[in-house]
Amino acid sequence: MASLTRLLLCLSLFLVYVFAWGKGYSPDDAHHALALCCVSYCDSDVSVDEWQCPQCHKASTNKPPFVQVIRNEKLEVKALVVLQDGVDGDRLLSVVFRGTVSKLNWMEDAWAFQEHNTRWPGAKIHRGFADDYMSVEKDIHRTVKTLINRARPTRVLVTGHSLGGALAALCAMELRVNGVIPRSIPLSLYTFGQPRVGNAGAPKLLMATVDEHYRVTHWHDQIPQLPRENMIVNHYRHGPREVWYNHENTAFKVCDGTGEDPHCQLSELHNMPIGGHNDNHHLYLDFNIHQCMHDCPKHA
Repeated sequence: MASLTRLLLCLSLFLVYVFAWGKGYSPDDAHHALALCCVSYCDSDVSVDEWQCPQCHKASTNKPPFVQVIRNEKLEVKALVVLQDGVDGDRLLSVVFRGTVSKLNWMEDAWAFQEHNTRWPGAKIHRGFADDYMSVEKDIHRTVKTLINRARPTRVLVTGHSLGGALAALCAMELRVNGVIPRSIPLSLYTFGQPRVGNAGAPKLLMATVDEHYRVTHWHDQIPQLPRENMIVNHYRHGPREVWYNHENTAFKVCDGTGEDPHCQLSELHNMPIGGHNDNHHLYLDFNIHQCMHDCPKHA
């Protein structure tokens, strides 16, 4: 009887793992998500709408059946909502957030005081990130609801690089908390170079709302270590699960489920240069984010 009990316990834990993490980290899914992030840096809305931006075809060789650019000009926040048809009837709905591109974005990044907000119950959230997300929230809600009702996506991806990764994490949790994305539709979160977004309540909410979540980091990229875990003003904590790439972006390690694995990027914290240009933040997989920014000027 004891052996049967242990067997059932192990089976239940395995099922919990499968339910929580789906098929596991997928480099192909990560590459597709990052390609969409690259498209979000294109400053020509016309090029994106027509799917003629320099990086668009890395995300999809065919023009998606639906693309919408969502902006808040005052806070310089930008998001994309993209619907893509895959194989075997698969239909992917993606919400993509652009990262930092301006001094105003940096000022929002630095507004690191936390506050409670009913959008993220049980968590205290970085005020600057929350303000940025809420500036485009209504338009995202309206668009996603319409597509879920009319286009019937089979899964949803929320993604972003840098500041965009922080906004993506907040968006994924909030869309599920508010019932915009029903539990019947799988919800994935892939972020790249994402800073911490809140206190220990944020990872708990993430685990409770998002079906699979992977936070990709690159070697000595300093941005994922901000805000510092134990700031004077507030305590911050990453959510799981980190995927740490080596310097050359040729190999990766899937880290433990704590979000702050001491054997992943945290193990190199003392070796990271203070100040200076952080190339690791702009080089992820085979993408150069600087190139994504500058290949598609607004007049294009």
